[in-house]
Amino acid sequence: MLKILFSLLFCISLNTYAQYSIIESPKNFQLFPRDNFNQASVAVKGQITSGLVTKVSLLVKKENTLLKYHSLATTNNSVFPLNYDFTTTITALPQEYSFRLFIHTSNTDSSEVMYRERIVCGDIYVLYGQSNMVAQTGINESNNETDDRLLRNFDFSNGNDPNSLQWFPAEQPYGSVGVLGIKLQALILSEKGIPTCVINGASGGLPISALNYRDENNHANVNTVYGRFLTKIQTAGAVGKIKGILWRQGENESCTWYVDVNNYPGNFTTLYNNMNQDFGTFDYFYNIQVGIYTCGCSCGGTIREFQRKTKYLYPKIKTATCLGIATPDGVHHAREGYEQIASELFQQIKYDIYNATDSVEISPPDVQKVIKKPSNDTLILVFDKNQKIVFPNDTTVNNTLWQLKNYFYINQSNAIVQNAWASANRVFIKLNQTIGTGTLDYLPARHSPVYVGTHLKNSKSLRAFSFEKFNISPQLPIRPQIDSVVQMADNRVRVYFQAPSNGNKMALERKKNNDSFFFQFNETNGSFIEDNIELASGDSLVYRIQLTSTTSESEYSVPVKFTFSDCLNNLVLNGTASGNSTFVGKNIVSTQNIGNNVQYRFSQFTELRPNFQTNSQTFFEVIKVGCPN
Repeated sequence: MLKILFSLLFCISLNTYAQYSIIESPKNFQLFPRDNFNQASVAVKGQITSGLVTKVSLLVKKENTLLKYHSLATTNNSVFPLNYDFTTTITALPQEYSFRLFIHTSNTDSSEVMYRERIVCGDIYVLYGQSNMVAQTGINESNNETDDRLLRNFDFSNGNDPNSLQWFPAEQPYGSVGVLGIKLQALILSEKGIPTCVINGASGGLPISALNYRDENNHANVNTVYGRFLTKIQTAGAVGKIKGILWRQGENESCTWYVDVNNYPGNFTTLYNNMNQDFGTFDYFYNIQVGIYTCGCSCGGTIREFQRKTKYLYPKIKTATCLGIATPDGVHHAREGYEQIASELFQQIKYDIYNATDSVEISPPDVQKVIKKPSNDTLILVFDKNQKIVFPNDTTVNNTLWQLKNYFYINQSNAIVQNAWASANRVFIKLNQTIGTGTLDYLPARHSPVYVGTHLKNSKSLRAFSFEKFNISPQLPIRPQIDSVVQMADNRVRVYFQAPSNGNKMALERKKNNDSFFFQFNETNGSFIEDNIELASGDSLVYRIQLTSTTSESEYSVPVKFTFSDCLNNLVLNGTASGNSTFVGKNIVSTQNIGNNVQYRFSQFTELRPNFQTNSQTFFEVIKVGCPN
């Protein structure tokens, strides 16, 4: 009897299926990448192949609420096979969607023939590198503390069989997104409300030459690490839709020998070009500078120096660092370390991808110039604009005194460093002897035992990138000066100075009221800079300028204070080159020297007396502006 019943049910199912087909549909747990409008289209397509079907319908729900109902009815004039194509727009929000397809054989009879659930719309990130990007330490604890209902993974469920690729919640299978990946997903969801999928292709212990190896006859060959990674990306529909590539690798080369280190830039270029070719358009490539290791040759600093510079060498690359994050075994991090890396990367990703407005100190400080003062015994390290460098106090760890001043190497020697300190975005190094030309390294190439010393940081505790063999340049000899600070009729403030020459620029900095630090907000090769800062009457500003080149800079000018008035109750004096002349005006008083090509403002009741001094060959015109007394 059971056999007869089974056969009957099988025949009914077979006959029903013969009346329709499903050609395209979403998969359970699938993430559809959002477009520029924060949406994605999901299609359910197929054919009605028999007149026994009176209608096909699709029920789409957002969580438990009806989002969309699609239907297509057959008629006596329908020609079979009859195509149905139901497309639904879903939105990247913290919500899941379900799709139910029904086949109707009469006005009252219908059968559910497809059910897809837990569909989301969001962003895709891919992770690649070696074991520190696999990041499995603490994965069980991380998974237990993370709600992955809206987070996704896409991976093989059976070896490297492409037919076993499928969508999973992020914690499955075997937590392969890694601690760094799932922490990043949780942060994006929590702060931006966007579901994500992380596709992790990293493989432990491999050199970059193995990770960038590509079968030129079949780029997606699953017998190569790169091919397996590409296969996952292609099958997930992520080509051309990747928000960010996260790359962490270089431990292998740092722990081997010089040939691998020397070949690293070429291998990285190959990898980067391969990804651009195979992955389609991606928004950003986040390159993580590796740490200080106990193993291998003294060449880890060379790897880190190249990684630091990649953002200047390749488009779309942003850089981060894992320096200063503990490595209990000398190479790998604990769970907390991987989560810290994810949290720090997220500060950049928020700004790059999710339109966050805070761009100040969201990336590690990066050295821009190393300048030798004329005394030849002091170096100035200039970091990115508006970084606030914090120089650490000496510290004792495991009965060892760590002093950061000992980890600056002038011409590869730290023996002549006497002292070091920081101010604003600069670090000053006082030497116990004078030097000529040379280079500067920051942090050792390798260190045994494990380096647990201090680091330069910014005010948000991001550690500065290490660097190696950075050229030391002499300070520019000309100290500039501000000629005048003028309040314009539209309340803009204009700062005048002599235009720089020789391809140099003038950088203008200011601080407002009681600010602790100067803020560099503009630079020019002209003779003035306008400051569009919003001011209230009585606000005071202090300006200073500095001559800059690509490798050096001058001393700062003497600061000039300016107080803003909301009523321009003054006169304007314009100067342009002309013949010898002295202007004397009734009820106008001033005893300051006036330079060429400069606009000055004086209070309304001022006298230019006969002994008033000007530069020669200057003509002045007095113009009254503003409101009267």
